[in-house]
Order: sequence, then structure tokens, then C-alpha cells
Amino acid sequence: MPFETITLNDGNEMPSIAFGTGWEDQDVANHVGQAIETGYCHIDTSQWSANEREAIRESALERANLFVTAKWSGINSIPNAAQSSLEKLGLKNIDLYLIHFPSSGSAINEANWREFEKLKVDGLVRSIGVSRFKLPQLQELVKVAKIVPAVNQISFNPYNYILNKKLLEISAQHGIVTVAYDCLTSITAHPGGAVAKAVLAAARRLNATPAQVLLSWARSKGVAILIAPRKKEHLKEYLAVADLPPLTMEEVAAIDKAGEKNVLPLMAMSNSFLNDGMFSLTIAGPSRDPLYYINDGNSVLLVENTLFKVHRSVLTKDKSAFETMFQLSSETDSSRSDSSMTVAPEGESDDNPIRLQGDTADEFRALLWALYALPHELMIATSPDANCMQLVHLVRITHKYQFRSIMTWALGALHVYYGRPGAFDTLPPSTAPTLPHSTVPEYPTLVQITELAALCERPDLLETALTRWKRLIGEGKDLALAITIGERFNLRSILGLAYHAMMLKGKAHGTRILR
Repeated sequence: MPFETITLNDGNEMPSIAFGTGWEDQDVANHVGQAIETGYCHIDTSQWSANEREAIRESALERANLFVTAKWSGINSIPNAAQSSLEKLGLKNIDLYLIHFPSSGSAINEANWREFEKLKVDGLVRSIGVSRFKLPQLQELVKVAKIVPAVNQISFNPYNYILNKKLLEISAQHGIVTVAYDCLTSITAHPGGAVAKAVLAAARRLNATPAQVLLSWARSKGVAILIAPRKKEHLKEYLAVADLPPLTMEEVAAIDKAGEKNVLPLMAMSNSFLNDGMFSLTIAGPSRDPLYYINDGNSVLLVENTLFKVHRSVLTKDKSAFETMFQLSSETDSSRSDSSMTVAPEGESDDNPIRLQGDTADEFRALLWALYALPHELMIATSPDANCMQLVHLVRITHKYQFRSIMTWALGALHVYYGRPGAFDTLPPSTAPTLPHSTVPEYPTLVQITELAALCERPDLLETALTRWKRLIGEGKDLALAITIGERFNLRSILGLAYHAMMLKGKAHGTRILR
């Protein structure tokens, strides 16, 4: 018995299981052909992965029997991106077109959605929806939408079900179908975790695999499923879920309860450059970043205790050091002579990620924001709402990995921010207040700004920082620190002033003692 179709809120029918092509692979067309041959008729493509050209054209399935999902990921304007996808795929219209990532503000999401509504009215796409929208973002969009989204594609598994529960309820009220990816995270990223016992018990009763049980669990929640296996045996395994008896209410409840013991956090905002700051939950062992563990990414990296899954093509922009890093990683993997080795090549799985040393997760998250952000989202970095600590993180990590254009832009954003009258007045010299339960200080220190400006040879920002140092010296504050910074970076203008102020302060102190 095949997977059923789902009637969307606009009356169109969508197959309830989709084969995702979000990874980069020279054989993507062969994988799609294999999926269609196995029985999949819903193909989910990604603009980020630039694989749409190969994904559909090789298909032998008649167009009327094929359902195609495509996404706008911020590459080109929405009308141009949609037209480009149509041309690449060789289609007259797209069955489902999604906003791949929410933008940082409701006004931007509304403007983007107006473009999507026009695509549907013009007949270029049959249904429109969103991806990765959290509850507040979806509610705001529904309030202003003339056409309610048909679909919201989200990360969904037993470990984040309790956090997604309200989102599912509100989506159902508006007829919005939830499409779940990351359904198998419980056994791929967290093998032997909290849900293992409940999953294995159901698997034994059904004579099924753990993966089949997790997909059955997802079906019990009324969601459609997005999977991306490359092996034919897994394609058949997942499709066979439709032939299994459903899980019992007790089995579903047991998996729910077990998942609550190791809840994976969801991000409330898509844009960490707002002064709301970044908040996180502590999880034993490496945990997937809730924002930048991207389902269709193809490189897994471990920074501190956080796993990131991103697109290799994005990390190698601007001739960065990652280009060399990936080449070395590939050469190392290809030189292995042990044919019995079953570990995935470095960077291709959570079990064998590329490890970045000396960086913080906050710094790497800042880098990914800049690499993935849409042009209009970058503007927030030069606004009064900018999170300057994130900009400092961004400058440091882009300098380290040689993203020169982004480093120059971030330094410019810092200069614009601190070039405002009085912007330096509240900047602490060497210590910074922190947000409660946050790993990110609210403000950078004057020392950090000075170090970055000197290290990156940015004279305009350095001059702005020196002006603040001179004011502190004139007030007789932080003289020892000013001398240390002056000597470290050979900043003679503040070094001489600080020594002179220190001498005057010493004389005044001596005079008081003599009296």
C-alpha cells in the first residue's frame, strides 16, 4: 500500500512522503531516478545546493504523476529565482514553492510572501509554503497573508516534539500541513539515546527497523515526511512503512515521554544579530545547532560541543581557508588503505565531523549568519539594533579563516556603529556585562575593538577607539590598561598620554602623603 496523498488548504494534492535532494552529489540525477523507480513521486529540491538541473530532467515519470517541491533560499529575487528553477527543472509550473529560511523581521517575511502570492496567482507555482518557520513567525505571517501557507517544513523528531507541539496545533487550525525532516535524528545523531528503548520495543513487535518505527511515529502526529537516503535498500525500507500496522497509543506515548528526557532546543529567532542575544540549553554530548544544522547541508563540523551541518560551497566562498581544509580532508580520506573501514569520511557524518579548534560556537554561528544572510538582512548590522558582540565574533573568525570581504564589511559595520555620537561612551574598557543565562556578552570591550582594529589594520575604526582611550586617560581612568594596549600594538599616541597621566597621578599622590 503506497503512502497516501494529503489535500492541502488550497485544494491541491501532495504525496505524504518526499525524497529530498538537498545534498550536493555528482550522481544526484541517478539518486532521483532510483527513488522514482522505487516508488517515490514527490521530489524535494533545494536552491542552495544548485542541483535542480539534475534532479528532475532525468526522470522517466510523467509530469502529471510527479510532485516537485522547490525553494527560494535568497539567491536572486523571488520572481527570477522561481523562473530559474522552472528553466532548470524543465517545468511549466512548480507544485510547491517554499521560502527556505525565515527572515529576521515580520515586515521582510510579509514582503517576501507577497511575492510568493503573486507567483501562485500568476500560475507559476501551484501551492506556496514556508520552511523552518517557528510559531511566532508563522502566526505573524498568517495574520497578513492573503493566501495562507499550505506547508511549513520543520525539523521534527521525538527530541523536539514537545517544543513543536503548539506549532503543530496552530498549523492544523489554519490547514497548514507540517512536513517533517530530521525524523531519524534519534538514531543517527543520538544512537542509544533516551528513546532507544521505546523504539526498539515497538520494532520487535512490528518486526520492523528502528528507522521504520520513527517514521511511523512521525505519521502518527499527522505530518508528511521528508527523507534523503542514498542507498536503494533504505529507499525501500522507508517506503515500506506504509505497509506496517500503526503504532499503538501506548507505543506513541512511550516514545513521546522518552523524547522529553533529552529535549533539543529550538531557536526563537532566525537572526542572532538582534540584541535579544543567543540563549541555549545544555545537553550532554555534542548537540546539533538548532539553526545551522541544515538538513540539506553536506559538511558536518564540530565547534566546542555543537554540531553544524552546512553547505561546503558556502564555506568556500571568498577563497577562504576552508577551501584548503576540505582539500586536505579529502586527500586524507582517499589515502586510507583499510578497506574494512566503515566510518564515513571526515565531515560527512555526526560521528566523524571536521573539528574546528580555538573557535567558539557563537563565533562560528556569527560567521554562518553572514554567509547565509540575505542582502537586506545584512543591513541590521549597521543599525542601532545591531548586536556588536556578534560583529566582534565575526571579525575575529573571518580574519582567522580569511573571509576577507566579510571581514572588511563587519569592520565597516563596527565603525558605523561606533561612529555615532556617544556610541563609545558606554563601552567598558576591559569587562562587559552579560545577559542572564547567555554565552554572549551584550557589549564588546574597548580592548577587543582596539585589538581587532589594529590586527586587521583598520585605521578608521582604530582612530575611533583611540579617541575613547584618550578620553579615559584624560579622566584618569584605566591608565595601566591603556599602557598595556599601547605597548602591545605600538600605539604611541595613547602610550605617551597614559605615561604622562600616570606620572601626574603619582606626583599628586606623593604630594598628599607629604602633607
